[in-house]
Amino acid sequence: MVDIDSKRRALRSRYLELWPSIIELRCGYGGLSSPLLIEPSEAYFRQARKLMVIGQETNYWRTEYAPDRCAEVAVNNLLDTYWLFNHGEHYRSTFWQAVRELEGAIGVEPAAICWANLNRMDVDGRRPPPAVEAKIAERFPVLPDEIATLAPDVVVFFSGPNYDDLLARVFPNPSFESDGAPVREFSRVKHPNLPKNTFRTYHPSYLRRRGKTAVIIDRIKAALNGESA
Repeated sequence: MVDIDSKRRALRSRYLELWPSIIELRCGYGGLSSPLLIEPSEAYFRQARKLMVIGQETNYWRTEYAPDRCAEVAVNNLLDTYWLFNHGEHYRSTFWQAVRELEGAIGVEPAAICWANLNRMDVDGRRPPPAVEAKIAERFPVLPDEIATLAPDVVVFFSGPNYDDLLARVFPNPSFESDGAPVREFSRVKHPNLPKNTFRTYHPSYLRRRGKTAVIIDRIKAALNGESA
């Protein structure tokens, strides 16, 4: 049986350890949002296939606390924000619609996932400039820790190929392997700190514009079925 509380404590401890870096970043760069912090649910751990989806960055995330506010209060508030958001359960954005379709296709309960982003902070609701993006990745390197703690069976980067440089900054020297599709469109990502079933594809907004959402979800499902055969 998974000790969920111990995993939550491990993540919370890591966030508190790195909180001075968040203060430094937010004081040094204007327009930075709060960081996206993860609070895993019991539903995630009871899935036969634990799914983690990873996007690009938030579109404005909680920003109202003062930079010098007590670290424990700030971290707890951000974990509450994540919990209440509940993996986009009540959102109808293109991103979350695609996630709901993916969940259904691979047998995961709605919203019984973990969600993260490659960029843990946005700048005025957008992707940070390259120098700021690099500094965030350097000063707040939590995604590998989260994946190690949460032990997902399937990871899907809905980040697109234009974020592959950032993916490689977070997970150095990955390989992107095609299953017959163009590598930019869909690839299996291989790295020692990622599960075997890790995939990178375009952001769902792009997939929808290209009419590719169902195609990509079918590819993920087929890859998983092949893995279990």
